[in-house]
Amino acid sequence: MRKIILTIIALFSCLVIIVNGINPLRLHIIANSNSLEDQQIKLEIRDCILKQERELLASCKDKNEAIQVISSDTAKLERAANQILREHGKSYTAHIQIGKSMFPDKNYGTIYYPAGEYDAVRVILGEGSGENWWCVMFPPLCLVQTEAAPGEELEYTSLLLTWLEKLFS
Repeated sequence: MRKIILTIIALFSCLVIIVNGINPLRLHIIANSNSLEDQQIKLEIRDCILKQERELLASCKDKNEAIQVISSDTAKLERAANQILREHGKSYTAHIQIGKSMFPDKNYGTIYYPAGEYDAVRVILGEGSGENWWCVMFPPLCLVQTEAAPGEELEYTSLLLTWLEKLFS
């Protein structure tokens, strides 16, 4: 019985990704520069944004709702990003834009997104002339590699499964 339920969930997940994945909402974070410090700050801001938005986006039923949620949270996200920049002694600021952006080909596990224009949340740090980082915010496919500290275990959760659970609860 458990195998049947898991199979149904997996098939439904694929259907949801196919339907929503055709036109996703992407996250695009552009570092101030390619210095090691600016690149590390970019990743710290990425983690902050994903953490703050994870629960809110998990309750969204479609991309338009996700865009509304992010739009209403933009000022809060900018403040959080700018706080991180201040903590690192940076004089530049973060700016968040929501709109269309060009992206190259990208694979998220077994899901392929061709190059093209996508709706995106763009986080531009300072001059925005450094390497960038991107993922799919909705449906939730942002994968962040994490390492456990010595003696700690990592706990992995599925953002997609969390989203599906909230969708049907």
